[in-house]
Amino acid sequence: MLILNKRKLLRLAVPIAVTITILLGLSDWGHASSTSTVQDQIRSRKDDRLEREEYPIAIYSAALPDETAERALRHARNSRYDKRDAVPFDELPADAIARFVVCDWSLTPALPTAESDAVLSGRFLAANGYLSNDKTGAYSEFTIIIEEVLKSDGRPSLEPSNSIIAERAGAAVQLPSGRIVRTGFSGQGMPRVGRQYVLFPKYNDQGEDYHIVTGYELRNKRVFPRDTGERFSIYKDADTGTFLDTLHLLVANPIKKKR
Repeated sequence: MLILNKRKLLRLAVPIAVTITILLGLSDWGHASSTSTVQDQIRSRKDDRLEREEYPIAIYSAALPDETAERALRHARNSRYDKRDAVPFDELPADAIARFVVCDWSLTPALPTAESDAVLSGRFLAANGYLSNDKTGAYSEFTIIIEEVLKSDGRPSLEPSNSIIAERAGAAVQLPSGRIVRTGFSGQGMPRVGRQYVLFPKYNDQGEDYHIVTGYELRNKRVFPRDTGERFSIYKDADTGTFLDTLHLLVANPIKKKR
């Protein structure tokens, strides 16, 4: 885990991902993140603030549903985010404002048609935040109305006009004190309610929902990636029609993986 504060910068090697806890006591983000390694791994303070405003709220003290089936389903979904950190959110330092994990995008193509169980366009109707059962992790859950299906895993729910539930790591965790601690993967943006996206979801057997591998917002006939990184940015401001044509071709002619 990588802890940033006024006096020290402690780094422990972690395969693929590194957890970052950001403290309110920092007088200047750029100064505290003066090493090139850290600067390369986290977004600017301005960009991060914009991301925070989009994070659904997860109420720390929220209870599981009373109804047995709903309770079991929520418990299963929450359990995917158990053991995300050594301590629950309410045991973080009093000046902690965020806990992010650095992403390694090297295994995720910009258009992961082969890595996803489906490719679809849809509009986001609602968003809610939830915590893991042990309160060390959090995630956001979205209700999506499907508009077009480019690739399907054969499940009956993947039809135009149907709705599905999809989730992504991260939320704005509201502690009992009222303090907000934001968590998620650095570089992964949250979809915005009311907007249209092309999504690459992967089905979760544990929880009976989908995980968002990546997604692109379609707005004013242009494409805007929700995740940062050079591989995604090549499609920024692309024409929507051309982008969808490219996806149709990739789905129809999948690239075979090298053994």
